[in-house]
Amino acid sequence: WAMTEVFNLLVDLGTRYTRSEFMVAQRHPFIPFIIITREETDHTWGGVGHVALSYQGEVTSASLSASKDVRPGGGDSETTDRTSFLFKISRRFAEKFSAHLSGEYFLNKADAGELSRTDIDEQTISIRPGLSCEIIDNLVLTASYTFTRLKDREDHTDPERNLVYVQLRYGVPLFE
Repeated sequence: WAMTEVFNLLVDLGTRYTRSEFMVAQRHPFIPFIIITREETDHTWGGVGHVALSYQGEVTSASLSASKDVRPGGGDSETTDRTSFLFKISRRFAEKFSAHLSGEYFLNKADAGELSRTDIDEQTISIRPGLSCEIIDNLVLTASYTFTRLKDREDHTDPERNLVYVQLRYGVPLFE
């Protein structure tokens, strides 16, 4: 829904039916050193949704969104119920120079035997500032820094990642 010329609102709500299949390892009841695997299946219903508000001005653009859905877990082959919040803002300070800032927060949850083999309870936060400058026509230099922290409340770990990204990009105008 275009609320005005510069504001847009997106609302997408629904339901989901999930059928999960995974292998579960168990010890053999009579022979203690034998581990057997069996396939386990689960069926669940749940809600899904996505809400986004965006602003597109002459020099500034911004968006804010929230969503809930079933997604792959970070780094694992497990499936989780993910709740996420994202924001992005960018501003053009000159014709060829702009800055941007984005942030993400994810909450991944799953109960053992429902969506995954094991319990999952993770919070992830990520912040990314960056700059972009067109050096000459069609040659753009982009640099950004990303800080990410994952808090795993099941494993009691808090890994962090610092990433510096620099890109020099040349675009070839095909239809001029």
